Amino acid sequence: QGENFNNNDLGLSQTDNSSDPFGQAEYFFHSGKFLEAKPFYHDYISSNPTGKRRYLALLRLGLIDQANRSYYTAARFYQIFIEEFPRSPEINTARFNMAICYQELTQYAQAEALYKIVLRSTPDKKRKWDVMYRLAQVNASQMNYEESFLKLKNIYNQIENNEIHQQAIMAAKGLID
Repeated sequence: QGENFNNNDLGLSQTDNSSDPFGQAEYFFHSGKFLEAKPFYHDYISSNPTGKRRYLALLRLGLIDQANRSYYTAARFYQIFIEEFPRSPEINTARFNMAICYQELTQYAQAEALYKIVLRSTPDKKRKWDVMYRLAQVNASQMNYEESFLKLKNIYNQIENNEIHQQAIMAAKGLID
């Protein structure tokens, strides 16, 4: 999502970009050292309030906090991204991830509202399936099992993919259990 490169692709090492907090953050991020990347993304954002890579730093901070189950702060980074970059091609990614954070925080109304926005605005069929599946989970969490089953049935009937069919069946069995 976003820029898919690492510093090695650019011929950079960690020491080559020691004066560039974003470059250091990217080095750590793409090395799988996410917590080490966080302070460098923060440094970049604070020292470059209108920086051209600010959008990516905000998304990365959201992803890092989301992966570390810091859902409240992750949702906050996604919210800042959505407010500052409403026309970004990554807007649905931010909304979707923010909805997941709200779902994990049991703020189901906010999660459902964001999932519905993504469902209406994304052309990606796999993303639509994932949104429908997560909406079914939200319904089940709210003990609205009938609505959850309807969404799973729609997934099963509308998507011609055996893997997705099996996941919908397993989710429905989970609801029954």
